[in-house]
Amino acid sequence: MQAINQFKSQLKEKGPILGIDFGTVTIGISISDTKRIFALPSTSIKNNKLIIEALNKIIIDRQISGIVIGYPLESSGYPGKTCKQVDEFIAKLNTNLPVFYQDERLSTKAVKAILKDTSWSRKKKDKLDNALAASSILQTALNLLNNSQY
Repeated sequence: MQAINQFKSQLKEKGPILGIDFGTVTIGISISDTKRIFALPSTSIKNNKLIIEALNKIIIDRQISGIVIGYPLESSGYPGKTCKQVDEFIAKLNTNLPVFYQDERLSTKAVKAILKDTSWSRKKKDKLDNALAASSILQTALNLLNNSQY
């Protein structure tokens, strides 16, 4: 894993950043504004054989300049089994864009806690929680980018 300053130095001067909440069933997507201040939830996509094609289309259409992906570290802080799946997923994406692995240990729990108190259906919550988790992951990285001493 690289430091946020290293990621920042690899980014193009302008362009949004793609946030990904990786899941074996569904992948949450968020995209930052062009000034990289806000992470905006975008969508959730089924993780199937078309996912790479769908993400590459988003990268091209939205002129993405970098990727932040949630990295599900164990509670000990060390990479576990799921981190290996994230690594394999990024390798399949096969992009030249810089990638930052953001610790996501608490992002999904926080989002589920927020959604718990809404009156939305379970189906709607399930669809939103992945995109909101991706947004939480990306927003954490954006905050680090904007506050780094670089």
